[in-house]
Amino acid sequence: MSAMRLHVPGHEPRPHVERDLSNWDKVQAYFAEHGPHVGFQRFFFTAMDKLVAPTLLYAPGAQEEIVEHLDSGDPTVMAMTHHSWFDPSNDAGALWQEREVFDEIIGKFIVPARMDYFDIPVIGSIISVGGAKPMARKKDLAHYFESLGRSQEEIEALLESTGDDRKGANKIMQGLMVEMALQGLVYASYIEGTRNRGDQTKLQPVKNGIKDLMETMEEPETAKIITLSHDYGGARILPRRFLTPTIYVDIIEVPSDPDEVNELLHHTLETGMHHAIEHRRQRNDAPLSPLGKALSLAALAGAAVAADKLMARRG
Repeated sequence: MSAMRLHVPGHEPRPHVERDLSNWDKVQAYFAEHGPHVGFQRFFFTAMDKLVAPTLLYAPGAQEEIVEHLDSGDPTVMAMTHHSWFDPSNDAGALWQEREVFDEIIGKFIVPARMDYFDIPVIGSIISVGGAKPMARKKDLAHYFESLGRSQEEIEALLESTGDDRKGANKIMQGLMVEMALQGLVYASYIEGTRNRGDQTKLQPVKNGIKDLMETMEEPETAKIITLSHDYGGARILPRRFLTPTIYVDIIEVPSDPDEVNELLHHTLETGMHHAIEHRRQRNDAPLSPLGKALSLAALAGAAVAADKLMARRG
């Protein structure tokens, strides 16, 4: 069944992203014609600023260097750690808070995302017009085949037989995003590929998306990468921590050899996480966001109703 979709002016109805890749030609053609909807993306950033309460920190000299770089018009890439489903919302709110620095690029972000996200009612439409592009992960196809009732042996055989198609689909979409980035949009990637649910101080291996982008550029050293490192606190308890991260911002020059990009990103983002953690420990508190307050009140109301029902049964 196709997901419920929102209609956004200026965007034609998008094709359903078939998880067996059977209509990838239509999917690719649609996303080639539809970049991020600037008005919608800026509206999302504005709304998130009202709901979340991130604390944004700059590395020494980074704020001034970011402003200078964005004013230059040279290519910009953004790399982020990935700890929570709320990362995009928190990042949007943080960048809007600092729009005197980032206003030039708000509305220009394109982000690779799991293809099954585009099948979620309403959410699929939001991320589509918001600049996300579908990517086919092996595990996503495995989950799809499993949902069809396939045995483990059948799933492994299907993954083997569709491997080339999946890699080809990703190469097409990656190339599309590279082309858009070279035309002035900002390629933004959660470089860990999936949420880091282990040791939050240890960055997972960096995926190759940004490295692949740099390999297509004639002068990659003209680009700069803005990095966002998140810290949610040790417990990461809803709604306090998930909606009140500390985000450490830095900016790095791209090495002339793209093979060095992943190592540089790993070091910079992991160092940023440690700075964010240290700042939180010194501050020893976290503001409660407006959305956090609403969720807290809802949780308290739910607990009160449950307690009343329990007492009524015992009475």
